[in-house]
Amino acid sequence: MRVHAHAWLACAATLALMVMGSLVHGTGSSLACPDWPLCHGTAFPAMTGGVRFEHTHRLMAAAVVVLVVSLLVRSMRVTDRGVPWLAAAACGLVVMQAALGALTVVYRLPPAISVAHLATSMTFLTVVVLLATRLTVQKAPARPDARRGWTAAAGSLVLGQVVLGAAVRHLGAALACSGVPLCTGAVWPESWPGRVHMIHRAAGAVALVAVLGASIVAFRGAGSASRRAAALAPAAVVLAQVGLGLGVVLAHAPLDLVTLHHAGGALLLGSLALSWGLAG
Repeated sequence: MRVHAHAWLACAATLALMVMGSLVHGTGSSLACPDWPLCHGTAFPAMTGGVRFEHTHRLMAAAVVVLVVSLLVRSMRVTDRGVPWLAAAACGLVVMQAALGALTVVYRLPPAISVAHLATSMTFLTVVVLLATRLTVQKAPARPDARRGWTAAAGSLVLGQVVLGAAVRHLGAALACSGVPLCTGAVWPESWPGRVHMIHRAAGAVALVAVLGASIVAFRGAGSASRRAAALAPAAVVLAQVGLGLGVVLAHAPLDLVTLHHAGGALLLGSLALSWGLAG
């Protein structure tokens, strides 16, 4: 396997891992394995009930670790000096992610650690996409310009929005507001969960504008059909993500829509990283 294909495989495996992680929480399986790294004292537990979600998530995480560590080894042979640094950053983040995953089990799902766990996973995915893109184009990024500035700003806002979304989920605020655009008939609800929910909505509107603007700027400067497609990808994903967010509220947070909404956030960050890496 060529090294750039190896990196894209790591991206795909990471996205699949994040979807499984969302299912673990959504099915109430987060503590189906009460110990770590084993599950009920064994590496091969009976894959029934919540264990099939939680232990599958752990096995997928182990596969991602192997992919990323082996990618670091292979990247040492690449002449582009930035590649090993990106691979090392990915390895550091995946180790941090594993540690946070262990802490969520040991300390019985504290919201702060759960939110940090998701934020780290999104950062890790972004770094791996940047690494895969750089290995594919086989050149160092051009000097920063307006296109990259817009995309980086949009990516930062999206990451913040994803963290807010994680807070909404892990603080039990997903159903704190019914109706759109108001929160159960109020612009600013009295309850704290309702306020967290509404902050997530407001931040989402800001992120929507930023992503659409970044896509337009990147599209205007794109010099090939593939780069134009990459520039427009974040715009398409963010519009779908807004639709999924509305669906989650109006349908009272069904598992399938919540999982797709989580995956949409990951795809949005990944598409912005891809657009940034191809600019220039």
